[in-house]
Amino acid sequence: AKSEAVRYLVSQRKLIQAKQPMIGPRNEFYHGFKDNDIYYKGAWILHTMRSVIDNDSLWFAALKGFCLQYRHSIVKTEDVIAYFNNSTGRNWDTFFKQYLYTATLPVLDIKFKSIDGQSYVYYKWKNAVNGFNMPIKISTKDGEPILIIPTAKTRKIKWNSNETNLFLVSSYYLIENK
Repeated sequence: AKSEAVRYLVSQRKLIQAKQPMIGPRNEFYHGFKDNDIYYKGAWILHTMRSVIDNDSLWFAALKGFCLQYRHSIVKTEDVIAYFNNSTGRNWDTFFKQYLYTATLPVLDIKFKSIDGQSYVYYKWKNAVNGFNMPIKISTKDGEPILIIPTAKTRKIKWNSNETNLFLVSSYYLIENK
């Protein structure tokens, strides 16, 4: 079941050290990886993509289509990115740039403020590549998830709850939150 897969991934999340990019220097046989970090991070990248797509029919069709299209091929990173851009109808360029070409994880900076009795949530991405705008869901403990699309610039939404403990659905996204 999906819940067991998520539990397994969450158990591995703490093993991701994010010390180096997943993709090494171009046109070199790069084997500078001294541990299993890229495998844990790779699994979480796929898990994060699935969560962002938020449509398992589309996700599994894209995975199957990718495997069928490239089953007898040598695949370059650019092929993977182009395929998923096309098959999902979403531009994944900055997503892959963030997760494959940098060592660091994006940081979700999120804060509550109350102005004249109205509560707001302010949020933005920090520590992310230019143009990174991965959508994520947030909620209160008992509330319905709300989709937000952070960017490098601070955004805000009205928060119609007295609850100020936000829950990222953190078991679904490879991010840091502060």
